[in-house]
Amino acid sequence: MFDAATMSFGIRNVPDRETALCQIHKVLREGARFCVLEFSEPAPDTGFLGAVARQFIRYVVPVLGGILSGKPREYWHLQNSIQDFPSPKEFGELLEHLDCADGAFRLDELIQLNYGSVQLYVSTALRQGSGGRTEEEPNGVR
Repeated sequence: MFDAATMSFGIRNVPDRETALCQIHKVLREGARFCVLEFSEPAPDTGFLGAVARQFIRYVVPVLGGILSGKPREYWHLQNSIQDFPSPKEFGELLEHLDCADGAFRLDELIQLNYGSVQLYVSTALRQGSGGRTEEEPNGVR
């Protein structure tokens, strides 16, 4: 059993997210931290800089990345996978309402970074029979 697990910029490319997340949960001890860092399109309410970031992700990244790398297809895939990924609220709800055979996750924090184009989801693994989703923080730390 592990005390923590992380995933960075990968869950949006996993076809069966629920199964993958439950497999991660399976190897975590009660109270272990699980953090996911992932891209998303900034929401319309992120203001002017969020709108600039949204346009940058949609148009500049695929074109400039394709030119600089010589692999435009990969950068269009990046843009499409970001656009198709659930909103931060939707992914947070998926994570928190996931029903794994051995327990669930409690979403402790959703931290918006880079004008809403990157999110950090911080969660805690709860084991079956641990009393469900409690308000207590593991080891008294948040």
